[in-house]
Amino acid sequence: MRDIATLLQLIDHHGDLTEIRTGIADLIAHHLEAKRHALGYWQTAHFTNAIGSLSVNVHSPRQPTRLCLKSCLADLAKAIDMIDDNDAAFTPRKQSAKALTYEQLLHAIEALRKHF
Repeated sequence: MRDIATLLQLIDHHGDLTEIRTGIADLIAHHLEAKRHALGYWQTAHFTNAIGSLSVNVHSPRQPTRLCLKSCLADLAKAIDMIDDNDAAFTPRKQSAKALTYEQLLHAIEALRKHF
């Protein structure tokens, strides 16, 4: 599996978009699985943003949208490195983001793969 730095290099060197998208989807799915039982609010928000940026890249009528791929990887890095947000004083900003589940996020990335 490719890491974020390798995927960024592929983007910068105009690598194959299908290969890049597949690498990103694999990385998102891998880290979602790793955090499956400990997804906090901010991790969920960053995974959601990463999937959204990948979706914009895939579905944009103006291709290639490499900036969206870089944005996706930036949010993925934040989701991976995010510290636990179980502070008693923490209040989620959007209840809809808090309500997202691992299964919903994984379904979104798997549905998106069909368009690569």
